[in-house]
Amino acid sequence: MIIRKIATLCTIGITALACAITPVQAMEGGVEVSSDDQLAQMVIRVRHCTGTAIAPHWVLTARHCFPENAEKSYVRLGIERGTTGDQVAIDRFVEADKPLFIPNSDVALLHTIQDMKLPRYAELDYIPISPETRGTGYGWGKGTGNVLKKGELIVKTVGKSTYRGPAIEAYHTDNSNTQSGDSGGPLFVNEKVVGVASHKPWGYTYRWVNYSQLNGLEHEITQAKNSATFSETDRGPFQRRWNNDQWEDMESTDSSEFLDNTEEKTEQPPLLEVHTEDLLDSEGEGTKKPEADVNAHSPNLVEEKEESPTQKTTGIVGIVMGILAGLAGIGTLIAFLLQHMKIWG
Repeated sequence: MIIRKIATLCTIGITALACAITPVQAMEGGVEVSSDDQLAQMVIRVRHCTGTAIAPHWVLTARHCFPENAEKSYVRLGIERGTTGDQVAIDRFVEADKPLFIPNSDVALLHTIQDMKLPRYAELDYIPISPETRGTGYGWGKGTGNVLKKGELIVKTVGKSTYRGPAIEAYHTDNSNTQSGDSGGPLFVNEKVVGVASHKPWGYTYRWVNYSQLNGLEHEITQAKNSATFSETDRGPFQRRWNNDQWEDMESTDSSEFLDNTEEKTEQPPLLEVHTEDLLDSEGEGTKKPEADVNAHSPNLVEEKEESPTQKTTGIVGIVMGILAGLAGIGTLIAFLLQHMKIWG
């Protein structure tokens, strides 16, 4: 009885420890967006973060996704991670200038040189919202997988004082949960962006998140956009592929289609590193290498350890032949014993 109690306590302790150290995956239990989700069409990938397209050349994202001396980067479009069947990563890109940081907030604006040519762009809402307001969050964070996911949230407090400025504290009402890489993602209320995903108060396993609120930032955001002087082109997104440890440009395209469904999709897992406070550890440039996970291969690598169909078939045939040979040997042994039993009998 004592041994049984000790075993039970050990099981409980191990389970609790596993729950404490295992982060819940991004938007786990969330809903994969469909190609006709108009809000999802405006959610894009920025470095190791998420962002929202608010104009043909402007992206709204989180400030902490960039180092203070950030230079040019790239923005990736699409609700799916673009790859080909041979696991060579291919994505649709636009080139972005140095980010503009909005004071007293975790908000940043990113200007793109190429026109993103999306079917629509997000509208910002600077009007104060109230507690108990319901909204939808989107993110490309850790564990999202091949397809962008969304989760449902409810606002608990507004104007919460944080070290990154006033924030909206929201709780997930479904089984989703924001994680590393969801930083910069939008909180939509009535199809308008009211906040930018910033950080979590405690840890990744807790289902609430602070969004840097847009209320009070209208003047700063408008002024930043109007005063910025960047070069622009009407050229649309261009394709790049991961080849020999680097991204290389492919044939450019001016297509206004948001998603190319002609490619076979293979998961390109997000960034390995998880920060204790932010939704994202912003160290490193996301375009330097594909994101990687501990339990997944980089999309540019061939599955070296995976057997080919021919090898698998040969292995199965060998196993079957071995079993048959074993059965034949047993039959021979039985016949031998019976023969000797007759002799001795």
